[in-house]
Amino acid sequence: KQYLFESLNFDYKVAKSFDPLTLDIYLTPIQAGSSVTLNNIFFQTNSYVLENKSLVELNKLINFINLNPKQRIELSGYTDNVGSVEANMKLSTMRAKAVYDYLISKGIKPTFITFKGYGASNSIADNTTEEGRQKNRRLEIKIL
Repeated sequence: KQYLFESLNFDYKVAKSFDPLTLDIYLTPIQAGSSVTLNNIFFQTNSYVLENKSLVELNKLINFINLNPKQRIELSGYTDNVGSVEANMKLSTMRAKAVYDYLISKGIKPTFITFKGYGASNSIADNTTEEGRQKNRRLEIKIL
């Protein structure tokens, strides 16, 4: 309660030099303007249908909302820069709406939740590599 949660993703098929069981994670207090990338929300390419493997993350988000019921949040969708500006804006909006619709279907009241697509704006990585484009295709929650 009163802290943002962290969304981490580990690929156990690739050997790493750390043990995730001993990873220290410092939580950030909730404050207006802060955001968290939801790293475990998955869609097929050019689709806004949530994949079933997203449910664990979505349930964490529901728990966060239930622990902080008066907190206003925006579900913010982003894409990489592949495709037209219009297509990316629509895709990012529809992906954010898909998460919004899931939350509403699970009993979350829409009073404090909104969604918005930002297309390829606000990149967090280089769009010239697949790894960078993958990081730019994301969904965030932003504290309002």
